[in-house]
Amino acid sequence: MRFYTLLSAALFIPLRLFAADHAVPARVATLTIDPREVTIMHLRPEFESSIRMPEDVTSVILGSPGAFKAEHNEGEPQYVYVKPITKEPAQSNLLIATKSGQHVTMELISAGASAASDTPPVDFPIEYRTARSFLVAGDTSGPITQKTTDKDLERRPSSRAAPRSPTARFEC
Repeated sequence: MRFYTLLSAALFIPLRLFAADHAVPARVATLTIDPREVTIMHLRPEFESSIRMPEDVTSVILGSPGAFKAEHNEGEPQYVYVKPITKEPAQSNLLIATKSGQHVTMELISAGASAASDTPPVDFPIEYRTARSFLVAGDTSGPITQKTTDKDLERRPSSRAAPRSPTARFEC
């Protein structure tokens, strides 16, 4: 009986140590939305990553649906979940649009299941924030104009004063 206990311990202890040596390094990032930049997201097979947007997501477009899976659920309107579905190295793009019209462009990179230990850490959660500024954004729609009719002019009190001559002087 002791022989089987020692034999099983001798077999399972090295397996446990081996599994601890290959822990996947992780990264948590908080980024500012910049429509002029492409965010690189490192993924790994068998790991799900999440992207949190500052507002509701309206659409998610994945460049290579055969290599990656991107999910968006109406129950969690600010989240997009991404993972590679192939164990081979893969690369694709991901486009996310939000309710206010902001767009985020991402490059998804999966090193594959047999990735070396020197590969970049896996991006587990990425949280986006809107850019903050001290300036108040102005209304770019232009001035508001109102069509005036003759009846509107008749209803308004007259505020016309006598015209002044350029040579008139005021004395106190």
